[in-house]
Order: sequence, then structure tokens, then C-alpha cells
Amino acid sequence: EMLEYCEADVRATKELVLACRMMTEAEHRDWIICEQINDHGICIDREFAGAAVKYASEEADAINARITRLTNGQITKFTQSKRVRELVIEHMRDQGLNMDPVTRYKAGEVKLSMDKNARRELMDLNAEGSMPLPDHIMELIELTDDGNRSSVSKFAGMLSRADEDDRVRGAYVFAGAGQTQRFASRGLQVHNMRRDAYTQTEADELLERMLRHEPLEDVMNTLSKGLRSALIPRDDDHVFVVGDWSSIEAMGLPWLANSPGAEKKLD
Repeated sequence: EMLEYCEADVRATKELVLACRMMTEAEHRDWIICEQINDHGICIDREFAGAAVKYASEEADAINARITRLTNGQITKFTQSKRVRELVIEHMRDQGLNMDPVTRYKAGEVKLSMDKNARRELMDLNAEGSMPLPDHIMELIELTDDGNRSSVSKFAGMLSRADEDDRVRGAYVFAGAGQTQRFASRGLQVHNMRRDAYTQTEADELLERMLRHEPLEDVMNTLSKGLRSALIPRDDDHVFVVGDWSSIEAMGLPWLANSPGAEKKLD
């Protein structure tokens, strides 16, 4: 049975290869570079990442405690997204507020969401005065948004995926995005980090503060700005060369599709 299984696996793989087009020379060069990076690994600052995980964990506990008090125990964790959504939407409906910020259309269905974009839009509208939700509901939204910063979880990802030599290997996935074939990442999202990172001097100062157990302001935001600083070149003679395009797919795809006015997105 094992032999038959292996033979079927080989036949299936062969059919997949025949069904796919060959890489261009440029794509093949990019693939080689990708695999070289994966083999060599990306070095992390284990001390920085460890301190960041500790601070993030303590802040998460504080956020959960505040949410529990705000909702009288109805919600106890910022990860209870369904309960948060239900409570916020209930207040919006009671006050007859516009539901557009939390409305999503997917596969022909209308759904109500409290995803990151919805939370940010509600906070912006509230600041403008056009979404007058109660203070405790706005604080719940802000706390939920703060606690769910996916960027902070990347520190834990660094530690869990790093080998004994403090290198994360196999993180990049060549052509990992199915429709656009751009790079993606596995486990540690090294291809997607916020731009407004700390300088190395600022990151060093932050590490010293964490090692001295000093309190930090806006903990989750502060930590997420240190993500890039936790990835380090192998020695002083090397630097990272980073290409960072903002919304490249949203700008490039309309142009490729020859949509009317799409060239303006490239300006």
C-alpha cells in the first residue's frame, strides 16, 4: 500500500509540474534569493524579543481586566470578538447610528464586523463627533483594538521559530500570494511590518528601559514600533536592504486591468 501511495504521489506531482508554466529567468533568480534567505535565516535579537513578550503579556492582562470591569463581566478578554461585536452593534442600533462602518459584503452576503478596519473607522468617526457612542463603548473598542495588535504577537513568533543560533529559517514563501504571486511569509510575517520603526539608538534605549522594568506608555504601540529592530544583520559589516511599497496591490492591479482612471493610483 505504501508503494502504491508513493507512486500516486509522484504521478500527481508530475501532473502538477506539467500543468504549471516554467519560471522566467527573473522569477528563477528571485526564487533562488528567497531560498538562500530561508537557508541562511534571519537573525533575531532574542533579548529584545523576550523582553517585549513579557511586557505584551502583562499589558494584555491589564487590558482584559479593564474590559471585564467596563462590561461588568460580560466580556473578559479582548479576543472575545463575537461578544465585543454584539455589544457594540447593540448600542449602535439602540442609538439609530449609521451601520456602514461595520457592514461588510462577502460572497453576496451582508455581514456585520468589528474587524480592525471597522474599529479604526469607528474611532475616527467618534473623534470627529459623527459617531456618538457612549464613552465606555468607545473605550471597549479602543482596548480591543490595542490588544489585538497582530504585530506584537510577532515577537513570540520570533522566539518560537528561532533555531539555537537565533536565526529564523524558512520564513519566506516565494509567490505565496495566490492571485498576485507576491512574497508571503510562514509563521513569522517578516514581509509585513509597520514603517514607523525605531532607529537602532531608540531601540537600544527601549531595551534598556525594559530590562530595568520601567513602565512604558502606550505599551502595545511602543512594542510594535520595535519589531524591525528585533531583526538584526549578522554583523556590523552587513545591513538590511528593504523595499517597502504601500498598498502595492491596490495600486497596481487596477492599472494592470486597464480600469478607467487607474493610472492616477500610480501617481
